[in-house]
Amino acid sequence: MEFFKNVDLSFVQVQCLCRGLYALAHADGLHQREEALIREFHDSCRPNTGPTYEDTVRGAFRIEDAQDLLPTPDLRSLFVKTLWLLSFADGKVTNQERDTIAAWSKALGVSEADSRELQAQTKEFLLAQLAPRIKNTEALAQISKDMKIP
Repeated sequence: MEFFKNVDLSFVQVQCLCRGLYALAHADGLHQREEALIREFHDSCRPNTGPTYEDTVRGAFRIEDAQDLLPTPDLRSLFVKTLWLLSFADGKVTNQERDTIAAWSKALGVSEADSRELQAQTKEFLLAQLAPRIKNTEALAQISKDMKIP
């Protein structure tokens, strides 16, 4: 399974994703790991003369902007996957994060079932990253169990 399809994003689309991720991170209190992930994504895509991370996240996130800037199902799924990925960054998906992702998914036309599938794909992706590093299968199973959604 390819977690992130090779999708070309304009920097304006990247900024929209970053503002959405930043808003999601604030849903339950910004965690240092969350901000580091958002910043790394932003800065890895930023053109030399592009706006700084601080300038990008200063702008408010509006789901209507995402609807316009992410017009295809692939782009919208990519956004929802990144939301789920960020929600796992601090080790716990909170009710606020889950509710925010559900509302934004619905607004983007991503069904509840598809959003759950994208969440499951994200969890599998993260576990696949850990599996080669963790030889203790009991510990890996516990990590999988701990990555539950309330």
